[in-house]
Amino acid sequence: MQLVAARPTPADARHFANLAQIAGDNLFSELFGGRAIPLLHGMFLRKNNEFSCRHCAFIRHDGNTAGMIHAHSAAKSQTHELRGLLLMLRLAGRELPRFLLMLVMMRQLLGFAGQRLTPDDYYITFVALYPAFRGRGLSKPLLAHAEASALREGCARLTLDVAADNEIAISAYQRVGFAQIDASPVMKNGDKAIQLLRLAKDLSPPAPAK
Repeated sequence: MQLVAARPTPADARHFANLAQIAGDNLFSELFGGRAIPLLHGMFLRKNNEFSCRHCAFIRHDGNTAGMIHAHSAAKSQTHELRGLLLMLRLAGRELPRFLLMLVMMRQLLGFAGQRLTPDDYYITFVALYPAFRGRGLSKPLLAHAEASALREGCARLTLDVAADNEIAISAYQRVGFAQIDASPVMKNGDKAIQLLRLAKDLSPPAPAK
């Protein structure tokens, strides 16, 4: 097992796009249709946007890419937010009308994800494993990597958003110290109700005993 920094290569871009789709439960296909994978490829390979390879690390198992974590400080998120949106608009191509329509329809949900962070937050955008590598404890070293990165950057809290109906993921996060601190409005997508939960883990050192 090996944790490696992502590189701006076509191979890493392909894994990022596939794993981002898994982590987002195909949200990007909802937003961009057939342009989802090329758009994720393009954003990963470019600097200074929310989905840049600079914020990503992969975990390899027996030489194969098993999963990834994508995370950055809240300060970087705020810096790259507008640039990322403009890049999405440019890369959307013929799916731009679809994207704009979905932005309106999903504005409450999308407005919640990654927003309302404090300056001391380190936000985990994605944690994802390919199905063949699940159940092997590989998410723990990915989360430990994010925690170490957060501490190096002086952040006091890890935060992430997870679908409210993803009970397996929620339980896994709770076992390593995350707790719910917020919830998005419920959005209807056809017959499906969608809600995100904001989870956080405090990284501040415990107060000395008196």
